[in-house]
Amino acid sequence: MDRAVHSFLRRHKDDILGTWQSRVTGEERDVELVGSALRNDVPSLLDALADWLESDQPPERSPVVIEALKHVMQRLDEGLSLEQVFREYRLLRETIIEAVLGAEADEQDRRGASGEQGRIERIKGLARLNAGLDVVLSQSIVEFVAERDRRAADERARAQRDVRDSEERYRTLFETIDEGFCIVDVLFDEAGKPNDCRFVEVNPAFEQHTGLANARGKRIRELVPQLDERWYEAYGRVATTGESIRFSHRAEALSRDYDVYAFRVGAPEMRRVGVLFSDVSERKRAEESLREVNRQLRESDRRKSEFLAMLSHELRNPLAPIRNSIYLLERAAADSEQATRAREVVRRQTEHLTRLIDDLLDVTRISHGKIPLERSRVDLREIVRKTTDDLYSVFTQGGVRLRVDHVTAGPMWIEADSTRMAQVLTNLLNNSMKFTPSGGAVRVSVAAREGGAELCVTDDGVGMDPKQIEHMFEPFAQADHSLARTKGGLGLGLALVKSIVELHGGTVAAHSDGPGRGAEFLVRIPLADAAAESEKARHRSTGTPPRSILIIEDNVDGAQSLAEILELHGHRVRIARDGSSGIALARKVQPDVILCDIGLPDVDGYEVARTLRSDGPLRDTRLVALSGYAQQEDRQRARDAGFDAHLAKPVDLEALMSTLAKDS
Repeated sequence: MDRAVHSFLRRHKDDILGTWQSRVTGEERDVELVGSALRNDVPSLLDALADWLESDQPPERSPVVIEALKHVMQRLDEGLSLEQVFREYRLLRETIIEAVLGAEADEQDRRGASGEQGRIERIKGLARLNAGLDVVLSQSIVEFVAERDRRAADERARAQRDVRDSEERYRTLFETIDEGFCIVDVLFDEAGKPNDCRFVEVNPAFEQHTGLANARGKRIRELVPQLDERWYEAYGRVATTGESIRFSHRAEALSRDYDVYAFRVGAPEMRRVGVLFSDVSERKRAEESLREVNRQLRESDRRKSEFLAMLSHELRNPLAPIRNSIYLLERAAADSEQATRAREVVRRQTEHLTRLIDDLLDVTRISHGKIPLERSRVDLREIVRKTTDDLYSVFTQGGVRLRVDHVTAGPMWIEADSTRMAQVLTNLLNNSMKFTPSGGAVRVSVAAREGGAELCVTDDGVGMDPKQIEHMFEPFAQADHSLARTKGGLGLGLALVKSIVELHGGTVAAHSDGPGRGAEFLVRIPLADAAAESEKARHRSTGTPPRSILIIEDNVDGAQSLAEILELHGHRVRIARDGSSGIALARKVQPDVILCDIGLPDVDGYEVARTLRSDGPLRDTRLVALSGYAQQEDRQRARDAGFDAHLAKPVDLEALMSTLAKDS
């Protein structure tokens, strides 16, 4: 049918392509694009046309359409417009038809009339080619439009999926992050100054970090009217400049501290800011607490250093007069005035050293919660009377008047350790006397107010700076920091007062109108039940019959001096220098009382006690431990070993005599 046309296309494909290239180049003025099309798609398109002409298929079902569509897509991908591609098709059709018609004219001239039948068939083939090219062109356009629509639909679907996925990720992040997050529109006044914000979005954690509920759509000034201007200035700067910022700031109006990261959202004209933030109030408080602890540790170290310097000074001071007095006692006649004064100096300085050590031990016990209180119903007025009587001579020697008010009325009962309460008053009086110059006065008063007993010590001495009052009840606190340290002391007296009073469930406070205007100390202790009867006075022995006493002590001077004191009271005393000889001597003389040191060189005092308790004749002998170990656990250990009593070194002679008087 179309063999002439189809064979012509095969034979003259290169000529047709060359002519078409020249015509396209003339119109397109783009040789590179034309060359690409010729090399890739058009030769295969011409072959497809030739194959179709040789077949009986309609063009819309022929591979030629596929080749045409490939050509269209390739040319569009190379940058041509659809109009340019259609123009190429028009030129290609014209080139093919003109080439076929030109070949037909030459064939007619060569054959003349005899070739009429062949000419008719070629014209039919040419007509079919022309119609086929129209179908190919229209079909390729249809296919192209359908493919373009499919691609556009796929692209839209992919874009929609991407948007949905992005929104889902954003929403998940928005709703699950621990940090607070919000988007705000920054509002500006007429002068262009940021003065408010409106919440556009807030995440669930927003309320947790701010305490603000239902904030979306509301302005900050509605919810937090007192929020300081720095917040608006920061967000306004982000909205106008687009520069993200990170900062930490306290919102006083919310009583919270925040770490904040702020960034611009959307176009600049929207003036919209995203804010990611965390409430760091707990962290700030922890940091401040840590700084305070560090400050206190530094202050404690400073006071400790000062205390060690004070301790060295205070311990050395009594040693000098004691050493001088010993020198005099070795050379002066025993009944001379010099010897008498020397003995008094030794006694006084030894008592001073004992008080220093007792204060140190008391502070240690109280700080570890190991100070025992022997509570009983006692009369506070009686404690005041006895304590002031004991200190009266000391005040007289110092030239300070001691006045006592309101102690002659009826009893004022409190549940307390009478010894510790006497210590409280003694420390307060010593403190007032220390800072009251000669000619001054100290007054003590007792009163009952609002269910409590009030003990007040007032002086007209040097007074205090208000800054000193805050720290004066702390251990080692001293008002006198000069090198002379004329007032003396370790700075423990008032700290002990506070601790003992608090152990009794009471309070202590100080007041001064300033330097040179005196000071007042007020102790308040709960009153005991007024309806209860007072505790019966304890029986006090008027004398102790002579006893046979064995001292087991490796300190020669300590043992000998204690033996001489006991002998002055009429007791018979023997001395052993270690545990083994002490056990042997006890079995030999069978004393009434054994005073035994704990730290002996061979066997310790605990082992001595256990051995004597297992000895039949000595099982009921009274055993008294003498030890520099004076903590509560040391006393308990002594009782567990079999001791009847425990006395701390240096031994208080009144306590010793009281112990010897028991069971007499």
